[in-house]
Amino acid sequence: MRLLGRLGEHLAESLFRRGVPAVPEVVAKLDVEYAAERNVRLYPAAFRGEDPHPSKILQFHSPGAYRLGELYDDMETDGRLYAEMLRRASTAVALRQYLEPGQGPKAEQAAELCRSVLPTADDKAATCLTEVQQVQIQQLIERTGRGISFTEVMWHQVEHGPNAGYWLPCGLKTRPMGRFGFVKGRLHVRRPGHGLNGLKSAPDFKFLILRHGSTDSPWGVGLYDKLHYPWFLRKEVLKYWARDIESFASPPVGVEVSGEESRRGATGKPTLSLMERALAVGRALVTSKIFTFPKNLRPELFERKRGGDAAGFASFLGEMAKVFALLVSGQIALSGLRGSVGSYAADETHAKVEKTRSVLDAKDLAAVYQTLCNWITWVNLGYDVEPPAFCVHVEDLDDLKVRHEALRLAKDFGLPTSEKTARRVLSNPRPRDGEPLAWGSEAATDQTPDPETETDYLGPDDIEPENLEPAGDLAA
Repeated sequence: MRLLGRLGEHLAESLFRRGVPAVPEVVAKLDVEYAAERNVRLYPAAFRGEDPHPSKILQFHSPGAYRLGELYDDMETDGRLYAEMLRRASTAVALRQYLEPGQGPKAEQAAELCRSVLPTADDKAATCLTEVQQVQIQQLIERTGRGISFTEVMWHQVEHGPNAGYWLPCGLKTRPMGRFGFVKGRLHVRRPGHGLNGLKSAPDFKFLILRHGSTDSPWGVGLYDKLHYPWFLRKEVLKYWARDIESFASPPVGVEVSGEESRRGATGKPTLSLMERALAVGRALVTSKIFTFPKNLRPELFERKRGGDAAGFASFLGEMAKVFALLVSGQIALSGLRGSVGSYAADETHAKVEKTRSVLDAKDLAAVYQTLCNWITWVNLGYDVEPPAFCVHVEDLDDLKVRHEALRLAKDFGLPTSEKTARRVLSNPRPRDGEPLAWGSEAATDQTPDPETETDYLGPDDIEPENLEPAGDLAA
């Protein structure tokens, strides 16, 4: 039976690679949930033959009962650290995302299938935080902090609507890193009943992997390894600060016993009943707003003597927060941690540093979702159809003006320019079939132009950038 199963998988894979549209029941069970908590076999450490995780922090500082990566979960409970990670990820996801159809007769159909799964800025308002964008934020947080992010793609076959019969992702679920392992760089899922180490090779088209840091290890390298000691010191100092506040923030209470009733014979010691009443008066003074005490009992508040200044705790915690901001975002000026007013040039420099990291994060995220677009196209339409490009708009206003001017110069000089390049520079996606046009002719929206009549360059009426100076002086 095993031999027949392997022959069936080999035959399905060979047909799939020849460009035949994939059948999920033959290639793989795409609708099976592989990495859910109930389906995995859990281990605290790697077994023999498995690629070890390179983190020394996880190796030496994780408690014995912790699974791989659960120490990182403890670090994310720090509000300041998680806020810095969330700010960096949200900045990258906030950049405009759009799909650019490929070339070919079925390219627009592939783009429509991907748009139904990945709503972009062309379909919804930029202020609408979709479910996919929430998953993207979590992916970037795990990728940046832990070094790697695992996302399981949940597939289903559409039964109704224009996409009936196609296999499309119905959900993206981020999975903990302790449920996976690598053997010679290949992804495996920890499943029960698969050998001593419980590792089963992950099926195709099921898991999106987003890495950060070094590529020497399949696990990547995250920032949490560098942030562990600042996080640990901050956690311990918070404990000592809370103990200091509990000890010195409220003054102690003393109750003086006076009068003849408080003496017994020549010993001069207070009676037991008066001592109990004095303690009750002291507790009432600390815990209650209204209290009564006998005439012969006089409470008094005393001031504690401390050996140091409590402001040192706050200063140390602030320094640790600055370390978080420097390692995560590359600056502290925009994190609300700068003590004094800085210069305009410094703020511009800090903003560029933060933007550079956000742009790199957005490009890595676009590469992963480009893989998802490829899967959707290959599973439903085969390898012969060009998948749409998942693009991220990262240019600022100054860069856009320069590119618009360059495009204007190319038009004035008659340089051949493709429509795809011009639309990308102008951020003007191609209209869909049947979509109402604001201006232009219907011939411009034809998805299959005649190669004999199509020109390789744009005409003088195709591009009209605003607020641009004519290029006649520059040409002269």
